[in-house]
Amino acid sequence: MTGRDHINTTIIGAGAAGLACAVCLKKSGIPHLVLEESDGIGHVWRKRYDRLHLHTTKSNSCLPYSEMPKHYPKYVSKDEFAEHLAEYAETFRIQPRFNERVLRASRTEQGWNVATENGTIAATNLIVATGLAATP
Repeated sequence: MTGRDHINTTIIGAGAAGLACAVCLKKSGIPHLVLEESDGIGHVWRKRYDRLHLHTTKSNSCLPYSEMPKHYPKYVSKDEFAEHLAEYAETFRIQPRFNERVLRASRTEQGWNVATENGTIAATNLIVATGLAATP
């Protein structure tokens, strides 16, 4: 990306919340763009400690329009969850811009300017889905 793009909705973060928002927007026909600072889906989950599992059951950890695979255990491991996120993005053809670090987002009269290391994106709406562990 160079220069200035414009999109209806920009989503910062391609984790569970960001992907869920992207799928819901896609199903509603709303143009959107997902920005992800890492190089792939599930990156944050994959680098966590090995014994980490979700503390909610898989039936309570589903993303919109999807279910966890039946062969997954009741409490899904971090690696299984990361894989599920990747499959979810692939199934719904969500293609984030990877290695796209957001530097700042500022309000304008028309919406938002999202400045990244690669340029600026003008968006009518902004969803910040960076998760609890992210640095603001």
